[in-house]
Amino acid sequence: MKKTNLIASMTTFYASPGGTGSGNSPSSPIDVYASQLFSQLVPTALANGPVTVQVEAGIYTGWLSLNGIGHPQHLLTIRGTGAGQVVFQGDTLPQGAGSDGVIKTRYELMRCYTCQNIRLENLQFSGAAPLWNGVLVDYSCQRITFSQCQFIDLPEVKYAAMALTCLATQVEVLNCRFERVGKTDLAHMIYASHGVTYLRVQHCYFEDCPGTHIQLRNWVDHCVVSDCHFLNTGNFPIGNRQARGFVGWVAMNDRYAKPGGCQDVNFGPDECFGTHFTITRNRFRYGPDVEAGVAGFRWPLRFFHLGWNPVPPGSTVARKHLLSAAEVQLLKGDDKSTRKALLKNNLALDTEHFVVYGNVFEHAAGTAPDQRRWFMFLSQARPHQPTGTTTWPTAQPWDEAIEVFDLFQTPSRSVRHRYHRKLIHFS
Repeated sequence: MKKTNLIASMTTFYASPGGTGSGNSPSSPIDVYASQLFSQLVPTALANGPVTVQVEAGIYTGWLSLNGIGHPQHLLTIRGTGAGQVVFQGDTLPQGAGSDGVIKTRYELMRCYTCQNIRLENLQFSGAAPLWNGVLVDYSCQRITFSQCQFIDLPEVKYAAMALTCLATQVEVLNCRFERVGKTDLAHMIYASHGVTYLRVQHCYFEDCPGTHIQLRNWVDHCVVSDCHFLNTGNFPIGNRQARGFVGWVAMNDRYAKPGGCQDVNFGPDECFGTHFTITRNRFRYGPDVEAGVAGFRWPLRFFHLGWNPVPPGSTVARKHLLSAAEVQLLKGDDKSTRKALLKNNLALDTEHFVVYGNVFEHAAGTAPDQRRWFMFLSQARPHQPTGTTTWPTAQPWDEAIEVFDLFQTPSRSVRHRYHRKLIHFS
């Protein structure tokens, strides 16, 4: 029997600011915001093979919504003509106006909703408009890659230059730049929350954000941050010299509510930490004039918990995030095995699966060259009762930094190789 090789056809569309053409050739570009581009043309072509949308140089001032787009086998690439030449800018974007004409209560420059197998290249997101996020990857998106994108000068962003949430998985951020993002400490460069898994951030540059540069909140797990450069100059926003963390793990249990925007995802009311992470070969750098933070140190890596002891989904037993005074003293002690066991038993933080090695820290410890002061755990209870409850946890609330970096120091070579390889390849 004669064998036939079936080769998927490749399609390229061309888009420009305000284009009025068919999109089938560089001389006839379509408007990138035209509804038929991503609702009709791209899905039809993806059924037959990979698709590239070539975005021409220019300033794009709208709200780009990618809704349910993607093919499990055929890659969709949205590619700018070159670094810094294709700029999505929110300066003239009306409050809440979406590309579909529906008024939104919040907006981003670009949103991916239930999408899969998309690669975004050479796109820049900038502008002084008051946005919730620069880009939002939402609701079970999978296999989304950002390559050589720039998130620069977004001073009015409320939450993140790039927000990943609601079970998004297999997201890659490669060779991207993040500079001068956010107005308050609520803002982050990358904010992954509520069930995000298999996130890889590699070969990226981060400079100046009033909040933690990469924030990992609530069941975020299986993540790699490697070969990146983080810088806090102390000059952004102007006059803000306070030290901020570069990578942070957060669980917020101070109110009963569904995760923001994830109304149909049943996480339960409580938030917990993930435990599978590789943080390696990064450079974490504070400017010499940055003010010291908690306990007189700058804490580049940090855990933070707020509220009551959380109960994981499917369990009736709470994790013990609010440590007793005796447990605090144990965690401050010198017995590593006891301290590791406490983190594992109370917070499900297993240092055998949490790999931190080969990083460079500059000006992290202020005037004291103490190598233990790069990683802290900080937990505190709220002074009010949670909504819908009549009692407050009996554990004594405390508010101080505990140094735990030495518990995550370089593991054996076999462990490093196993976890780094596993996470990098999303297996």
